[in-house]
Amino acid sequence: MGSARSNYRFFYGVGGSVIFSLLLLIIITSYSATIVGDVNKLIQEMHIVLAGVKELLPEAKFGTDLMHAFCQDGNFTKLPNTGNICYNKGLIPKPT
Repeated sequence: MGSARSNYRFFYGVGGSVIFSLLLLIIITSYSATIVGDVNKLIQEMHIVLAGVKELLPEAKFGTDLMHAFCQDGNFTKLPNTGNICYNKGLIPKPT
């Protein structure tokens, strides 16, 4: 192709660029693997949180229904602290 000197330069240049590309590929792959590990941990934690939410949601509904029932009771709404809860939530009209 050309002189022996230019052939050697081309050969070592291509070899160096291949090694550099391999190093970049290894770095990118290892970084991607750590990100995948973090995402896996996040998904496992989300499953735990969602299981807790599924467990607590029916109890919250029961608590809301219980508060509605209590606010309909005249004795309950006359107490100073609990009456304010019922008034602030708009469950009973504020006395005038």
